[in-house]
Amino acid sequence: MVVVEGKHDEKEDKDGFIARSFTRKYILPKEIDPATVSSSLNSNGVLTIEASKNIVKGTKERTIPIELTRHR
Repeated sequence: MVVVEGKHDEKEDKDGFIARSFTRKYILPKEIDPATVSSSLNSNGVLTIEASKNIVKGTKERTIPIELTRHR
């Protein structure tokens, strides 16, 4: 699970001061390696979260040669 928490600066409005905060929780898909989660925040305040998929060991892939035969 990835948890994102944020807090906006306190501001004054017509009724006084206001401060906001938030928490969002995201369940990672099963194929994601939690150890590879990284984040970045750009100059516009956009948060990007990235992670890699688990490497499947011992995949069942195999190469099968194709032989062309000619019919008469």
